[in-house]
Amino acid sequence: MTAAGLESGLAAQAEALRRRVDAGDEHLGWKVGLNAPAVQAALGLDGIVVGFLTTATVLENGVPHSLAGAANPGIEPELAVRFGADVPADSSPEQVGAAIDAIAPALELVDLDRPLDDLHAILAANVFHRGALVGAFDAARADPGLAGLTVSVTRNGEAAGSVSAAEAYGDLAEIVRFVTLRLGLMDETLRAGQFVIAGSLTPIVPVAGGDDVRADFGPLGTLDLKFTD
Repeated sequence: MTAAGLESGLAAQAEALRRRVDAGDEHLGWKVGLNAPAVQAALGLDGIVVGFLTTATVLENGVPHSLAGAANPGIEPELAVRFGADVPADSSPEQVGAAIDAIAPALELVDLDRPLDDLHAILAANVFHRGALVGAFDAARADPGLAGLTVSVTRNGEAAGSVSAAEAYGDLAEIVRFVTLRLGLMDETLRAGQFVIAGSLTPIVPVAGGDDVRADFGPLGTLDLKFTD
């Protein structure tokens, strides 16, 4: 059974993406959303959902970002997965893994500005997305196994989360395969050159004006976001 609001919400999201592209934004890729099992269960989902990424919401490393208008902002440390070939919806996890050509560190700024009880509205509004900072892609880290990669996050110099990427994500290729299935409901395909930010590795780190969030991705480097009111 399809979760209530899934198909209609994805259709509304696809239309929002078309409007952004028609307005001149470049479509960069996709984001994984709602990757917490408890949230999926509450919404009747059988897995993650997707949102879109364009140049309209690109953030810059170390550059202050205003939180004006945000209701409940937070940071999600993630990994960005880039593809060297198209990934059709019927791809196996092995085919997905073979299509990955690089991995990069990423921070997504979200704004939890609505209750988690209306899937259509969440999807239509692009799954709480406000901005994304993506670091340099490393072609040497194309292995979806993520062995030995640990991510540590601080807020204003104090620990805010630390996790093994492999343990947090489990099967990265399976996450991407599920992304392609959701894109199929939108008449979209994951294309060569696009990337996916694969969902939060830690619980959301709440932020407010004056905060400085830094995430250390080990061999992938460090990302830093500062916030103003």
